Amino acid sequence: MTEPPEDQVPKIPFAKGMRLSVREMIRIVMVAAMLVVVVVMQKPCGDAVSRFVSGFDDPNADQPAVEMPKPDNLERIAPTATPEQQKAAVDKAKQDLAPAAPPAPSPPPPAPPASK
Repeated sequence: MTEPPEDQVPKIPFAKGMRLSVREMIRIVMVAAMLVVVVVMQKPCGDAVSRFVSGFDDPNADQPAVEMPKPDNLERIAPTATPEQQKAAVDKAKQDLAPAAPPAPSPPPPAPPASK
C-alpha cells in the first residue's frame, strides 16, 4: 500500500491557547466574583436572618397563645358531606376548642328575718 503524498493530507489547525473575547472574559470574572460573594456571605447572612426571625419570639411567654391542634384532635369532614354536615362539624370543633365556661356563681344566702 502506498502512502498519499504529503501535500494531499489535510492538516489540523492548532490554536495557540484559548481565545476569548473581552465580553466572555468579563462574564467569567463576574460569575467567579458572585461565587466568591455567595461563599463568603453565606454564614453572616444566615446568622442575621436567624436573629431576625427569632426576634419575633417572646422570651417571656410561658406557653403558646394558641395550642396547635394535633392530628388526633382534628374533626374529619368527609368530602361527600353535605353543607349541613360540614357546618355541624365546624360548630362541634369550635365548641371543643372553646374554653370551659366558668361555673355559675351561687345565689346569695337568704337574708336573715327582720327583727322588730
